[in-house]
Amino acid sequence: DGKDEHTLFDGDNLSLRLRRTAAGISSVWIFSYRWQGKRKKLYPGVYPKVGLAEARAVARRHHDTLRANQDPAEVKRVLEAEAHAHMLATTNGDAPRTLGELFQRWDTDYLSSAHSDKGAYIRGIFERHVLTGGMSELHLPLMRAAHVKAILDRARAAGLTTTCGRVLDSLRQMVKWAAQFEWMDRDPTLGLKKASWGGETRESDRTLSDDEVVQLAWRLRKSYLINRWKHAVWLLLSTATRIEETVLAERQHIDLAKGTWTIPAENQKKTNAKAKKKPFVVHLSPFARRQMEALLAMPGTEKYPFPARTPDVEKQPA
Repeated sequence: DGKDEHTLFDGDNLSLRLRRTAAGISSVWIFSYRWQGKRKKLYPGVYPKVGLAEARAVARRHHDTLRANQDPAEVKRVLEAEAHAHMLATTNGDAPRTLGELFQRWDTDYLSSAHSDKGAYIRGIFERHVLTGGMSELHLPLMRAAHVKAILDRARAAGLTTTCGRVLDSLRQMVKWAAQFEWMDRDPTLGLKKASWGGETRESDRTLSDDEVVQLAWRLRKSYLINRWKHAVWLLLSTATRIEETVLAERQHIDLAKGTWTIPAENQKKTNAKAKKKPFVVHLSPFARRQMEALLAMPGTEKYPFPARTPDVEKQPA
């Protein structure tokens, strides 16, 4: 009575200041301390929003800071600045917390614009082999090499050894992308090698032995494939071109007199390389030229050797 302010002391530098205002009585917690010979105050909050137990916990943290020879006010300022910086850095969405959330950000912010297929290929790899078995909910600070190993072990157990290499490459690329935003403080793929899971892709895997070529010729003759695709198989093998490059070929790209087939840059394999691609000239061997001649002699090939539709039904050889 008769006072506009009163202080209740709880001990350990913590007190509750009561002050009469036009709106009633305000109650504010105060932590008082000395730092480098100066008296300083911090305000843990307002009662009853901040209760006694919480105010005492804040006071204990400030005492721990003092024992570490740090100014609680400076530590509080730094923490508030970091929180503000985090808020500014995540204005387009919260920083990812889990592996699934990180992939969504990578897919939206990078894959969809940096890859020619809008990230569809890598998205499929993650959906089938990475973000399964609870891995989508794995918190990023807890992610370790053991988790990556579990993902790769699961793919290898399914017989997908080549996929293991692609999974590891994709994970490593995503982690590197996330590190630049400080969303991950360690690389869980560090030191892991594709060869450990049989994931290396060797050029020799794409070749046929002499015996296999003989077997292929015999099986093609016995097969029910239409002639167009039989010639396509031999053209692919004799030129070593890719399927997409072959089926996109146009008659104007082919010069049978010179024995050349020019593959435009837009028909070549899509990569992220920044160097501008140039048309690639394939020199047709006599065998490859015979396959191309047979294709161009078929119905519906006025523009494409492999038209989407053909006007006549092709018959099997006798």
